[in-house]
Amino acid sequence: MRTTPAPDTSADVIIIGGGLAGLSAADGLRDSDLRVTLLESADRLGGRTYGQHWDAADRAVDMGGTWLLPSFAQTFALLSELGISTVESPDVVHWLTHFRTGPAVQRELTTTQLGELTAALDSFAAITEAATEPLTAEAVFQAAAATDRAPSPLIEDWQRAMQRYLAGAPLDAVDAGHLLLDVADIADPEHYHTQVSGTTQALVDALSARVTATVALGTRVTAVRHDRGEFRVETADGGVYSAARVIVAAPLNCLADIEFDDKLLGSFAPLLADGHAGASHKDWLVIDGIPAHFRVFASHGPYGYFRSEAILADGGTLCVGLTPSAELPLLTEALEQTIREHYFPGATIRARLSHDWNADPHARGTWFVPRPGQYAALPELTTGHPQLWIVGGDVDAAFPGMIEGAVLSGQRAAAAIHQPPAAERATR
Repeated sequence: MRTTPAPDTSADVIIIGGGLAGLSAADGLRDSDLRVTLLESADRLGGRTYGQHWDAADRAVDMGGTWLLPSFAQTFALLSELGISTVESPDVVHWLTHFRTGPAVQRELTTTQLGELTAALDSFAAITEAATEPLTAEAVFQAAAATDRAPSPLIEDWQRAMQRYLAGAPLDAVDAGHLLLDVADIADPEHYHTQVSGTTQALVDALSARVTATVALGTRVTAVRHDRGEFRVETADGGVYSAARVIVAAPLNCLADIEFDDKLLGSFAPLLADGHAGASHKDWLVIDGIPAHFRVFASHGPYGYFRSEAILADGGTLCVGLTPSAELPLLTEALEQTIREHYFPGATIRARLSHDWNADPHARGTWFVPRPGQYAALPELTTGHPQLWIVGGDVDAAFPGMIEGAVLSGQRAAAAIHQPPAAERATR
C-alpha cells in the first residue's frame, strides 16, 4: 500500500472509501496489472470497523463492527488466509432480562414461549404481506396488537429488546422486515458471540498491509462524473482523478454528499437520497463490583443489550452496552445508579468509552438498518453504468448491515473487473 498519491491522478480503477468493502475490493485487485487508487475521506482506513487501545481496560476494544456469525464464510476464510484467529465471548453466569415487569432471570425463550414467538412472527408476516405499501416495524406492532393474535407482553418486549439491540433506531423509522429475523436467532440473543482476536483492527491492518493500491487519506470525494468513456472523480481539495472503472464503497449515509452525473446511480438513487436508519450507541465500560460474567437483554433500562466481555487483572469487569442513540444514554453517574438499582447493587463505573458514529462525518450512522421499503429494494439494485459498482454492507442483499456483506460485495466488484461479462469481453 502506498499512502502518497502518484503525481499522475489517472488510474484504471478508483475505489471511493477505505472501509472493509473498499479494502476487500482493493485486495481482490492486488495481483492484477491494473493501477488502483483508493480515496478515503478519513485519516485512517477501516471505516466503521475500528479497534483502539483503551488504557482503562489495558486492551484494544472494537468501537464499531464487532461480532461474527457462523454464516460469515467469506470473512472466516479471509481471516484464516491472513492468519488471524477469533475468540468467543465468555460463558455467562448471570442471565438477566429487563422487560416491563422488571429484571428477571432468563437466558432464552422456553419451548412454549418459542411457540408464541413463532405465532407472533407469522402474524407480523401476514400483516406485512397484506399491506399495500411498506410498513414500519412500529406499525406492525400496533396492527398486531389490534388483532386476536396479539403477542403476549413478554413476547412483545422480547422483540422490542431485540430491535433495541440490532436496530438501534426508532421503530417508526425501521422497515417491518427487520422484525422477521430467523426465529432461532430471536429466541437466543447470544447468536452473536464470535469476535476477531485483537479486534477487527487486526483485519483492517492486515488488508491494508497487503493491498497494492495507491491510497490517499483525508481525500473527500465531492463528485463522480462520466464523459467520453471515462470517469472523473472530484475531491474537496480540488483534485480530479480519472479512471475507466469506479467502485463506490463509502458508507451509504455519506453518499448523498457526492454529486453523481445523471443516470449513473440507476436504481440506487432513492436509497442514497434517503440513507439508512441505523443509529445505535455503543458503550464500553470498566465496572467494579460485578460478581461474575453477566448478560442483560432488555426492552427497558439503559441498554438493549448489556454484557461482560472480560474480567481484568485488577478485578474490574470489561462490559459492553448497546442501545438506540435516540434514547440518549444516561450520564455516567445516573447510569451507575441504574445498574446498581436493577442489576448489581455494588457496581461502580470506573471508566466509560464510546464513539459517536452518528456524528462522525465519515459514517453518519452505524450499520445498515432499513427504512420502509429498503429491504425489498436491495436485491434489485443496479447502477446506471456497467463500470460503476456501489458496494458495502449497507447495500448487500445477502448480508445487509454485516461485516460479511462488506467483504463479499467488495470481493464481487473486484471479481467483476477481473472477469467482465462475455458481451463486454467480445467488444475488446
